[in-house]
Amino acid sequence: MSKLLTLDEGIRPILETAAVIGDQFRFDTLRAATGLEDETLEAVIDIGLRQQVISEDGVSRPDDYRFFTKIIRRVLYDDLTARQRRKLHERVVGALERVHAGHLDRIAGALCYHYHAVGRWAETLRWGLDAGEAAMLRSDIDAAEKSLLHAKEAIENLRSDNASVDASAAMRIDLLRGTMLARLGRPEEAKALLHSAVDAAARSKARAVHADALLEYAQCFLARGDLEKGMAIAEESAVVAGAAGDRARAIAARIIAGNVLRRLGRTTEAEERFEAILGMLSDRDPLSLQSLAYQNMAWIRASRGAFEEGAEMAGRALDLADGARDPIAQQQAYSTLAMVRDKLGDYEASLRLQENSLRLSRALSMRRREGIDLANMGEALYFLERFEEALAYFEDGLSIFVEIGDRACEGDCRVNVGRALLACQRDDEALAMLDRGRSICEETGRREYSALGLYYTAEAYLRKKEYSAASRAFERSQKIYVELELHDSWRPELGLARVALASGDRETARKHLDAAASSVERARAALRPSDDSVRFAEEVADVARLRAELDGA
Repeated sequence: MSKLLTLDEGIRPILETAAVIGDQFRFDTLRAATGLEDETLEAVIDIGLRQQVISEDGVSRPDDYRFFTKIIRRVLYDDLTARQRRKLHERVVGALERVHAGHLDRIAGALCYHYHAVGRWAETLRWGLDAGEAAMLRSDIDAAEKSLLHAKEAIENLRSDNASVDASAAMRIDLLRGTMLARLGRPEEAKALLHSAVDAAARSKARAVHADALLEYAQCFLARGDLEKGMAIAEESAVVAGAAGDRARAIAARIIAGNVLRRLGRTTEAEERFEAILGMLSDRDPLSLQSLAYQNMAWIRASRGAFEEGAEMAGRALDLADGARDPIAQQQAYSTLAMVRDKLGDYEASLRLQENSLRLSRALSMRRREGIDLANMGEALYFLERFEEALAYFEDGLSIFVEIGDRACEGDCRVNVGRALLACQRDDEALAMLDRGRSICEETGRREYSALGLYYTAEAYLRKKEYSAASRAFERSQKIYVELELHDSWRPELGLARVALASGDRETARKHLDAAASSVERARAALRPSDDSVRFAEEVADVARLRAELDGA
């Protein structure tokens, strides 16, 4: 590059040292690495600023300067010989240790990078583990991946040199890399690492690691739609943590297991589980755990028609997640609050909240959560009657679930694609998609979505005037709605009334309509006065309209 060609010979070596430090660098670190006096180094910096080789703008503190472009830094670095690079990395790592003496943990990632560059494997392993763990805690997947890759290479090189490797370090790497891969939507790769971490932790009686590894291992099965297996492993994690007296880990595992109960449609059991968890929580417990517990209870309350209570709990969950500054808890809280606003019929608010959730899931590289957020955005658009847009979001979500092999979410999303296709008047495509989705939902235990798939299958048959098929699908859907105690269990009953009326059987239509009306009143009686849902009012208005039609009004 022309800027570099015109540099004074005495200046370039200093900038080469800066290039080894990184894209950004501190004045103190560069001074320690070069051994220059302040005035001499300041003169070099001034030249670099004037010639636009380096800049003070857009620097992430505590750094002071950055290269004007990453290309400039890359050219300076690549022009060095291997021997020069190694020598400069050694100088830089020494400078970092002097400048940051007393708080080296804050620069673990930089130390890992420089020690890796000079082949000091024991130090690379130590700092790579610390940096990877810190990056995972702040949900910086890219930084975690780089540090953990260096740590993994360090172990491989130590073993090839016949040097001893601390078993606990290898176990921690397996746990951290498995957790990272699971979040990236690669559960099958994560499984082997996490299973290794589980075995190693059990042998060494490292109970905290054992509980964490079991919980992350459970997530791999949940991500594949194997809900029962995932729940069993989460319960095992709770037992291990409880035996160690580790309250926070035990609660986290119980929350995950309770969430699976909810997803399996075992709503009463899930509700009892979360009532017990909320009863035992205190202000001393981690805010992110409190947030997750309130999120799950918000889902349960809303699914049973207690919309305002669900909204209050979801709002509290978001406040707790914000207080914890936990982006994962924040993402899930936004998603929960969006779902409750959707149930209340406030679809525009639901869409805005879901956009926040999607932004976070993408920033966190959480592929499964991204797919869920895309599907939930489709849900809000569906109820806004923007059916083509809804279909596009559902299909984008489905492509992620297929890619990562999440069978449970794939089944749910196929049902959603089917109902959107139905709304777009593509009945035959809708029926095929709904049938595929229901099959997967039944296979993975997702009974609520199986019932929803049956309901929309019945709607498709009703529109095609295939009344017997429509009646059978509505009946099967109704049975599941009642078993799961869903608040809108009148919907398939109303569907049966519509089928009977379309078939000319007014007496049967009236019987089903009476049953639907009774179900509506039971749902209304269970609501608090504040549970004012636009969506509820719109849906039950269909009962009144059909009553008027039957009565000849």
